[in-house]
Amino acid sequence: MKKNTWLTDCIWLVLGTGFVYAFFLGTRPLNTPDEARYSEIPREMVANGHYLIPHLNGIKYFEKPDLFYWLQSLSVKFLGLSEWAMRFWPAAFGILSAVIVYLAARKLYGRRAGLYAAIILSTSLLHYALSHLISIDMAVSFF
Repeated sequence: MKKNTWLTDCIWLVLGTGFVYAFFLGTRPLNTPDEARYSEIPREMVANGHYLIPHLNGIKYFEKPDLFYWLQSLSVKFLGLSEWAMRFWPAAFGILSAVIVYLAARKLYGRRAGLYAAIILSTSLLHYALSHLISIDMAVSFF
């Protein structure tokens, strides 16, 4: 019998959670004002080529950390300008959060507890919902 390793578990968690979280990312339009604002800033970064200072409608926007906008602009550049591409990073941070919870719980309480903790987090309604909204909340939660 093959012994399960933490890496195998992480791969299965990423694939399983990623499959579920990828559904419906691009099916609904952007909510106003937050999702529209957090999509416009990276769109302007890509359009203007100014990645250092975020702008919203041409005005400097220093209210939030830049990392999220940089990641969003990568999505725009490589996946195109779409709802799915803009919601990719919140979903990715949601998936990575489940992996981090698994690793922490596995280290503290064992493999079974780690898997349960990751599954419970991934299926929690608030975590799932925030993973499908364009907001820095999932990035802050992950870090």
